[in-house]
Amino acid sequence: LTALLAARQSRAGFDLWSQGQSAGEDLCVLVSEQAHYCVARAVRIMGWGDQGLFKVPVDDRNRLDPAALPDVLAQARAAGRRPIGVVGSACTTATGSYDPLDAIADFCETNDLWFHVDAAHGGSVVLSPKYRALAAGLERADSVVWDCHKMMMMPGVLTAVLFRDGRRSYETFRQEATYLFEERPDEEWYNPGNRTVECTRPGAAVLLYTALRVHGVGVFRDYVTRCFDVARRLAEIIHGAPEFELYMEPDANIVCFRFRREGPAGDGLHERVRGNILRSGQYYLTSVHLDDKNWLRCTLQNPFTDEAELQGLLETIRAEVRAAEETGAS
Repeated sequence: LTALLAARQSRAGFDLWSQGQSAGEDLCVLVSEQAHYCVARAVRIMGWGDQGLFKVPVDDRNRLDPAALPDVLAQARAAGRRPIGVVGSACTTATGSYDPLDAIADFCETNDLWFHVDAAHGGSVVLSPKYRALAAGLERADSVVWDCHKMMMMPGVLTAVLFRDGRRSYETFRQEATYLFEERPDEEWYNPGNRTVECTRPGAAVLLYTALRVHGVGVFRDYVTRCFDVARRLAEIIHGAPEFELYMEPDANIVCFRFRREGPAGDGLHERVRGNILRSGQYYLTSVHLDDKNWLRCTLQNPFTDEAELQGLLETIRAEVRAAEETGAS
């Protein structure tokens, strides 16, 4: 929300903060079909409604297709909307896919659009020399959201909104309140009331600062690399198990797969199996609906997960499937 408010103030073409929405055109942003639901929520909070969001098709790896951006931009304008930006993902929540950020940045620069990247989950990949190329182009974004409670081992909630040009954040919430703000708010780097929706915020950044000072960046670099490595190992094991199907090769530490059972009965089987595993407390799996099928979704976020755990997960699923089929529950 904070990033899109900054985008709105920067690209709307009128001073919406002071004059209100009625002073100019109806606005919108372009987002991937696989964008996190928080983008749609932010758009609606800002009062743009359903037409404040125009979805861009994805490729076979669930990445935003930059070739589709010109057509979607034209559709938005034909609908009477003024597009102000594009939201990329690094990575998507459902499958952990990294959008082609450099290509999106090129498009935004050509069309004078704000480029925001939702890097809440996958932004920490920049710390890993082995995998940082996945987020190539992240540095070209106008704003980035980064959740340190996801891939930096921090307690929740610890989220940062990063701006390429920090002055944009001050412009967003410009107002007078002499009992809180000095005459030169652009110099009050220590005062988040000038730059965020909340006026009072806890000093959560101290937790990250302390961890970095005590442990150094190397711990986090190794953690991210390890989690991504484990996800790739799980994908390899699934490839070697013919009764399982892998949705796609993982980009990040998220692996989507399913037991090979087709149709509605197969989807129901997956949900029953997942529910039984969750109730047992052995493993934690979520589910996601992709390409008209239910898929099991595993996020590898514990660096101590080893080969035995990965093999044990698949064997547990096999046992649950057998039990369901023997009782006729599938």
